[in-house]
Amino acid sequence: MAGYISRHQYRLALKLGDAVILSKCKLYLALSLVQLGYRSFGFSYREQYQVATSLPSPKRDVRLENMCKGAWAKLKYAYVERKTARKQLNNNNNNQISPKH
Repeated sequence: MAGYISRHQYRLALKLGDAVILSKCKLYLALSLVQLGYRSFGFSYREQYQVATSLPSPKRDVRLENMCKGAWAKLKYAYVERKTARKQLNNNNNNQISPKH
């Protein structure tokens, strides 16, 4: 459901042409894809952070910068959790398969 809403917000932001709103929508969309298990959307967070920090002073949005940092932290956390779960699964499988003497 969140992905569906994110896609519609993204289309609306494209029509409006506002770089900050478009960046936020890309972040939301990338977050929803990561939650679904897709891993290759880390580039989007870095790209949106570059957009946020490169905006001129009057258009600069500190909230967007913080959103990027938060999204990146969430991606790193999901990666560590996935890695830990995989390691535990491998350990459990190794413990179950013991050689017969």
